[in-house]
Amino acid sequence: MEAVATPLIISWLFLCAFQDVHQRRISNFLTLPVFIFSLIWLLWQGSTLSGEPAMQGATAALIAVALTLPGFLAGKMGAGDIKMMLAFALLAGPMPLLWAFVLAAVTMLLWRISSGHLWNLLPAQVRGYAWTLSPEQRHKLPYAPFIFLGAAICLPFS
Repeated sequence: MEAVATPLIISWLFLCAFQDVHQRRISNFLTLPVFIFSLIWLLWQGSTLSGEPAMQGATAALIAVALTLPGFLAGKMGAGDIKMMLAFALLAGPMPLLWAFVLAAVTMLLWRISSGHLWNLLPAQVRGYAWTLSPEQRHKLPYAPFIFLGAAICLPFS
């Protein structure tokens, strides 16, 4: 199952990012079924979808809460971000979670620095859809697109 896990996880994160970039929210329709599936898989198979032992999945879930809860309490992250990260942790395990989190921070920083120059190069339809990424919004960027990028970079190597 591990060979199928990476494209499935990346595809799901893409859907979360696609919604977050347009609506600045991630619906429970995208997060809760995946969370429930990942939890059932973990308990039934004794491993994450990507093949990590169940204890690693549980550890990853605790790490996800520890990394996202402060942002939620400070008003910088939404509940959808926490549910997405929790499901991602149960699917992938701790190392992909940590790498995706670090790479998300790096890509978010790079976007904040370069969005003023790159934004006008994007087609008008993209700018209209992805309004949450505009330079005016750079202090309240959606989180899922950057987690998607971080995961897309690190998951194929884990």
